[in-house]
Amino acid sequence: MALLSGGGQAQYVTVPEGLLLPIPAGLTLPQAAAIPEAWLTAFQLLYLLGNVQAGDSVLIHAGSSGVGTAAIQLTQMAGAIPLVTAGSQHKLQMAEKLGAAAGFNYKEEDFSEATLKFTKGKQQLMQLSRNFRDD
Repeated sequence: MALLSGGGQAQYVTVPEGLLLPIPAGLTLPQAAAIPEAWLTAFQLLYLLGNVQAGDSVLIHAGSSGVGTAAIQLTQMAGAIPLVTAGSQHKLQMAEKLGAAAGFNYKEEDFSEATLKFTKGKQQLMQLSRNFRDD
């Protein structure tokens, strides 16, 4: 598997050997293909764009998605506090099993108010979502 800048949906691709990763045992090709995309996206958002630091609170939208689940674990590795949003209790429970400190169902509550209450008024350093932009 490899992360490509384009053309990855072709029947055959050429990739420099140094960019290849082994497929972990027990994973299907589609499962393995999701690893670099999700984890590198989360890494870029947290570390390169967001400069996450220990003690920061990070609100991760779509906390049970591929990028969201990677972001939860990478946030923890930085010593920061992962908070998540999701649209169902089942998804929130899954995110919390991965290490989310708290989860908020955006269909049932105002997650902005809920995160401020959880952090005792301290705003999050960053919010990660599919529409993340550096405005």
